Formats: sequence, C-alpha cells, structure tokens
Amino acid sequence: SYDQIGNKIYKFVLNCVNIVTCIKWTYSLTKRDSTSVAIGFEKLFNSQKCLLTWPKKYLMVDGGVEFWGDVIRLMNKYSVNIRIANSKESIGIVERFNKILQKWSSIIQDAN
Repeated sequence: SYDQIGNKIYKFVLNCVNIVTCIKWTYSLTKRDSTSVAIGFEKLFNSQKCLLTWPKKYLMVDGGVEFWGDVIRLMNKYSVNIRIANSKESIGIVERFNKILQKWSSIIQDAN
C-alpha cells in the first residue's frame, strides 16, 4: 500500500544523505521522473526545516534516468556537479538508509 494525501498517491521517496555530517532527509514523490526529483531537491535544500544545504561541489547519484534532464539543469543553476556512482558500494550510505526506511515502513504498516 502507498501513502495518500488527498488525491496524491506517494509511491517513491527521494533520500538524501550528507556524507560529511551524516544528516539524512527524505522527500516523498508521486512520480519518479526528472521533474519530480528536481522539485524534491529544490524543496529539500531550500526548506528551513531541512538541515541539508545545497552541495558545495558534488552531488553523487546512481545512474537512474530520474537524475537526468531537469535535475542536471537545476544542479547547473547552483553550480553543483553531478557524479554518477560506479557501483552500489559507492553510494552505500544511501542504500543502507533505504533499507532502514523500508524496514521501518513495513513495521509501521504491519502494526496498522
């Protein structure tokens, strides 16, 4: 099952981890496309509630197409270079965070 608020169904999550400070943040997405991910990044990094700030130099992502197009344009606007991880191990901190979130969400859903 997915989370629904009004007529929006959230099926995806954008997970961000600052590897220097280990601050982690998530943003729910209704679609997994470049436009939605770019909006998610902009809302995360511009939010006063989020402790993450715009990356100073690099943003490391996996090779998914959701990080192309609008995400590249957005990062160019803020002079952030996108680095594509060579392997899952390269983005292991985010992958571990993904697994923890999956485990927590299944525990919460099972409790309901």
